[in-house]
Amino acid sequence: MRWVAESCGRRGLLLVFGMMVVAGVCLGRLPAQDRKSGFTEHLLVGNLGYVFGLAAADLDGDGDLDITSPDIQEKSVSTLSLFRNNGKGKFQKQVIFAGEPGWFERHVIGDIDGDGTPDVAIVNNQKGNVVWFANPGNNGKLPWRRFLITNNCPKAYDVALADLDGDGDLDAATSGYRSHIVSWYENPGRKGLGREWPRRVIDSKMHESRTLCSETSTGTAIPTCCPPR
Repeated sequence: MRWVAESCGRRGLLLVFGMMVVAGVCLGRLPAQDRKSGFTEHLLVGNLGYVFGLAAADLDGDGDLDITSPDIQEKSVSTLSLFRNNGKGKFQKQVIFAGEPGWFERHVIGDIDGDGTPDVAIVNNQKGNVVWFANPGNNGKLPWRRFLITNNCPKAYDVALADLDGDGDLDAATSGYRSHIVSWYENPGRKGLGREWPRRVIDSKMHESRTLCSETSTGTAIPTCCPPR
């Protein structure tokens, strides 16, 4: 997975490599003195179990891009981590949540609870659920809180955030690659975030539905299907 960003005044390329035995998250940076010579690799973390999904946003409010990534150990237990950027290309690992049964994979960042800080929503592929974690703000001194979006997302593959009903908050849309179902879930508002979100099926016959994107200008969720492999 590759992602290009402007950070620290230089162009960077983020790479994530995932295998069941050894995995790592790397940053490839184009040398400023010779942008045609190639990239140099900067290892953020190694000796991971299985990595699938990477996102970047300013999660701690200090003006630079941080990185989030899940890790699955022993093929059964997931951890979601935040790599905090100090603005100079150095990253400090902070665990958002550990010990989740199943496989955390693709995830998305957005202000779900409307408090002005970016939160993280993530699919659990094996368990068929989607959860989100509330950003505590305060420069990371408080723990992230876990909330459930749904337990009803068989073979969850991807999640997107958008204001799908026009009420001013971010709803969630999901795809299920084996269930062939694309659904969206209505954000119940700040007073109802402690309960499961109401589910509405967009399409129940979207064969091999995988990547899901949100188009912010219209507030619609647009599923993009990948062909079977």
